[in-house]
Amino acid sequence: NTTWLGSLINTIIGNLKLSISNIHIRYEDLE
Repeated sequence: NTTWLGSLINTIIGNLKLSISNIHIRYEDLE
């Protein structure tokens, strides 16, 4: 089940990157 685990990790990393970019956009809007 390494492929399932790999896809799960990729999904989590992708969500983290989206959250980080959203935070950066909001932070820049505040300034």
